[in-house]
Amino acid sequence: MQSNAWKLAPYALLVGIAPLVAAHLALGASITHGLIEACNPYLQGCTSISRAGRYGLANHLFQAVMLPYATLLAGYWLLCTVWLRRLGGESRVLVWIPVLGVVSAVFLVLYATFLGSDGDFYRLMRRYGVIVYFAFNFLAQLLMAARLHTLATQADLPFPRWVVQVKVVLCAGMLALGLANVVGGAILVDNDAFENVIEWNAALLMTTYYFMTWWAWRKDGFSLRFG
Repeated sequence: MQSNAWKLAPYALLVGIAPLVAAHLALGASITHGLIEACNPYLQGCTSISRAGRYGLANHLFQAVMLPYATLLAGYWLLCTVWLRRLGGESRVLVWIPVLGVVSAVFLVLYATFLGSDGDFYRLMRRYGVIVYFAFNFLAQLLMAARLHTLATQADLPFPRWVVQVKVVLCAGMLALGLANVVGGAILVDNDAFENVIEWNAALLMTTYYFMTWWAWRKDGFSLRFG
C-alpha cells in the first residue's frame, strides 16, 4: 500500500496570510463606511486593529476569518512541535511550545467573539483575550526561534540558516516594540496613536514569522504521511 504525504508548507502560508487579510479587510470596510478616517495605521496610528474590526460589515469580516483561523493557529503550533522533534529530538522547550500556542489560540477566540460587543464585561474579555493571545503566541515564537538557533549551531539544517536568523530578529523586534509601548505609556499624555502604531507593526512582525516557517517547511519538504 502506498502512503500519501500531505505537504505542510501551504498550511504555514495560510496561517501567515489569514490574519493580514482579516485586519486589512476590516480596515478597508471601516474606512469605506466612514467609521474611521482613511490613513496608514502602521505609520499614523489612526485606529487600533480592534476598532477597525469592531462595527458593521468590518466586524463580520473580521470574525468570519479570525474565528476559524484560531483553529488553524492551534494546529500550526502542534505541527511546529512535530517538526522540531524531527529536526532535533526531544527538548524541554517542546513541552511549552504547543501549550503556549494552543492557549493563545483559545484566547484569540475569546477576543474575536466579544469584538463588537458593548459593556464593561465584554470590554474586559476583549482586553484579556488580545493580551494573552499576543503574549503567549510571542512566547511560543520565541521558544521556537531559540530551539532552531540551538539546532543550527549543532548541525546543518535542511533549509537556509538565514530563516532562523530572521525569526530571531522578528522576535527581537516584537520585544522592542513591547518595551517601547510600556515606555510610551509612561511618558506620553495622549499615547493612543503611538499604541496603535506599535500594535499594527507588532502584528505585522508576528505574521511575518509564519512566512519564515512556510519557507523552511517548503525547503525541508515537511509533510505528514497517511496510509
